[in-house]
Amino acid sequence: MRNRWYFILVLLVLIIIQFSEKILFCTMSHDAVKKRLPQYECKFGILTKGLNGKEIFEATTKVPFIVGQRYGWILTTESKVKIIRWTEELILPSSPKTWGITEESHVSSDKTITVTNSKSSVINGEISNFWSIADGDPKGKYQIRLYVEDKFIEEFNFTLVEPKK
Repeated sequence: MRNRWYFILVLLVLIIIQFSEKILFCTMSHDAVKKRLPQYECKFGILTKGLNGKEIFEATTKVPFIVGQRYGWILTTESKVKIIRWTEELILPSSPKTWGITEESHVSSDKTITVTNSKSSVINGEISNFWSIADGDPKGKYQIRLYVEDKFIEEFNFTLVEPKK
């Protein structure tokens, strides 16, 4: 009987240690993101051409379905970090005809989700990622989930819509 209680006590201690390590790891990871990016702002939108021909970021949740239209996110930070590691999940309403992906991206088996893992140099306090609409992309509701240093930081919900005439 005494051996059984000893076994149960050891088992409980091992379980507590296992969970406390996971909690500590999560806390450390979250703190690591806060230290690297103490203040940041994320925006989603499209790039349009200004009068001088330069691209201008326009915050919106409605992306006009025009082949070549660029859409994506910009993360602005006051941190002095020079390189930021990020992951982006792009979720489509249905599979497109083709995917214009890089070796940093992986597409799901049903071809509706791509995951991109990348590192970006911080330029003028910003990093960003943009996609371009291609012929054969589905119209409808999209979603982007953004992670920095493996921590979820933002979700963008937007719709590809018919352009205004």
